[in-house]
This record gives sequence, C-alpha cells and structure tokens, in this order.
Amino acid sequence: MNKDIVVKRSEMLPGTKGEYLRVYYDDSGKEKFTNVFDQALWNLFGDGLAVRLHLEKEGNWFNVKGAEAISNVFKQEAVKNVTAQMSDGKNRSFALSYAKDWCIAQLSQGVKLTIYDVVVGAKIFESYLDTGVVTTKKEPIEKKEVP
Repeated sequence: MNKDIVVKRSEMLPGTKGEYLRVYYDDSGKEKFTNVFDQALWNLFGDGLAVRLHLEKEGNWFNVKGAEAISNVFKQEAVKNVTAQMSDGKNRSFALSYAKDWCIAQLSQGVKLTIYDVVVGAKIFESYLDTGVVTTKKEPIEKKEVP
C-alpha cells in the first residue's frame, strides 16, 4: 500500500534496537505520525517535503518498507505550508523574483526543479532581506526548519 504525505516535522528518537525517525504529517486535518527505522530513507523526510510511503501491514501495524520523494508532483499543501511562514512585507515580492531568477539559472544548467523549490528559495531570500543573515535549507528560518 502507498500513502502520500507532506512532512510537517520529524525527530530522531531512541529505540530498543537503535534510533528511529518519527515523521509527523497531516491526514484530513489531524496530525498523525509514522516511524521510519531504515536510516537510508531518513534524508527524504525534510520538513515540508512530499513523500510517497510504501507500507506493509505486519500484525496491527503498517511498517514503512520504502519511500520516495515526490519531486515531479505539485503538492499544494507543501507550498501552502511554506508560504504561510512568509511575511507580508515588501521583501516578499523581491524574494520571489530573486528565487525565480535563481531557478531559471538552475534550469538552464539542467537541474530539475519543482514549484516547491521556487517557494523555498523565496523564503531563504526573504529571510536574508529581512535579517541580513544568509541561511541554507538546513539552517533554521524563523525558528522553524525549512528543507
């Protein structure tokens, strides 16, 4: 069985057999979570990223047996989550324009991008314009981690 989710947040937790990743997501307006034990998959679960889970039922539980990033599917919810964090200041339109220009440069070099990449880029540019601090996808923006 497959299930498409948009990651709200994730955290590493200690388990009896080692660490595992708990991934939180919205399901029909309710926050739910799933645990991912395969460390090779952990890099797919950045905040705001769309992921297709491959699940198998074992007893009473559905276990994550695989996962893949949904890079070529427009996930309106993922974009909505990031744009909700953006301020309404004048820097917002500048940031979106800078992100568009950056994406065009990337596309001209053969890099595949999604609409979500434009929005995340705009958020990074907006943060720089507002604070003067350069951030990356792995550094916090407004005390929230944005992939």
